[in-house]
Amino acid sequence: MKLSDRFLKNVKSYLKVIKADRTALLILSSIIFILILINIIVKKVNRNQATPSDIEKFENALAQIEQKKTAEKIDKKLFAFNPNTISKDTLKLLNLPNFIKNNLLKYRKAGGRIKSKADFKKLYGVNDSIFHEVEPFLVIEHKLNKYNHPKQTKQLVTEHFQKLRYEEKKQHNVQSNDEKVILLVELNSATEEELKSIWGIGTVFSKRIVKYRNLLGGYYKKQQLLEVYGINDSIYNIIHQYVDVDTGKVQKIRLNFAEYKTLLRHPYLNKNEVVAILDYKNKKGAYKNEEQLVNDSILSLKTYQKIRPYLTVN
Repeated sequence: MKLSDRFLKNVKSYLKVIKADRTALLILSSIIFILILINIIVKKVNRNQATPSDIEKFENALAQIEQKKTAEKIDKKLFAFNPNTISKDTLKLLNLPNFIKNNLLKYRKAGGRIKSKADFKKLYGVNDSIFHEVEPFLVIEHKLNKYNHPKQTKQLVTEHFQKLRYEEKKQHNVQSNDEKVILLVELNSATEEELKSIWGIGTVFSKRIVKYRNLLGGYYKKQQLLEVYGINDSIYNIIHQYVDVDTGKVQKIRLNFAEYKTLLRHPYLNKNEVVAILDYKNKKGAYKNEEQLVNDSILSLKTYQKIRPYLTVN
């Protein structure tokens, strides 16, 4: 037998398939074909089907655009503020023309200081009608020597308000350098004892104010005292004129580095909002600015305005 014939015979023997093998191959091929067909159908259905979440996101985006256009008119209002210490973020929430806000920031940056309510009227752009509206909300803190003597300050404040408890005066003023000066207690640095020196705040409220301050990371406006358990409008109306807020002491949350527990600890965020914040960062990458939270419908406008002073992307 020739060598070529023997080679062909060996090849035919090697390639010979018995009936059982043919049946197994046929079944396996059928299964593979069915799986490929199912995969193609599923992909096509998913690609063509619009999910309810997609529709909701589109509708929310439109709603946010409308809200953004009317946010200044609807949500901004006048509230008590110190023009020398109010932060840029809090200033945005104030119902004043933007050019006046910018002029105030430039004036402060240049070293200027509002020493009286009349000085505020001297800002470029503040006319009589605007000044008339904003004057009742201006809080001017006079610099006294007491800031260089903490112990003396505490004694002055304590003696002052003890006297007022007996006299029940409506105007809590003391004489200093022939001026009437209100001794203010700074909320973000005050101890429980210093808070107790204010008429209307006792041991219970002083503890609650400090505890809530620690949860928030500091107060950025006096009105947040109304969020303290037990402090209602009548109590707030008594104490608000004797406290001040240094927004520079507010502790910021670094949005791109904060963990789940840190965000959830803040009173203004719930579990779902924290999850949404972290999911967005994981999918889209680091936040470039805080406004993404509201512009991309991660937080509602109301929640964003409350939490904004506590956030930073730096």
